Amino acid sequence: MASLTSNQPVVYGLTVFLAFTPHSAWSKEASRSVPVAPIDAAMYSLLLPGAGQLSAGEWSRGIFFVSITIGLSGMAVLGYLQKNEFLLSVGGTGILMVSVVAPIDAFFVAQRRFFSGDESQ
Repeated sequence: MASLTSNQPVVYGLTVFLAFTPHSAWSKEASRSVPVAPIDAAMYSLLLPGAGQLSAGEWSRGIFFVSITIGLSGMAVLGYLQKNEFLLSVGGTGILMVSVVAPIDAFFVAQRRFFSGDESQ
């Protein structure tokens, strides 16, 4: 079995994620028709970074946050398995940062849509 370089698991994970994402998710028609409450979007993103953005209809932001979370989680797991403290600390710190930023971003995205009533953004 060929050994993996440090960035191959991340690239492989993102490739698999994007390959199984339905093409309808990239279209504007897939946008949410009923706006989600800002606090709900923040709670969704607190559980899984990017879920709040997806529920608010911001597909590009949601997929970005989910992809970053998957990549950093893979990096942390790889660092743990290989006993590489650098990968483990970078992955863990990155996950922590994304877990703080994503709910805040989801709150403001949903707030903009919820109070403006604009579903085309």
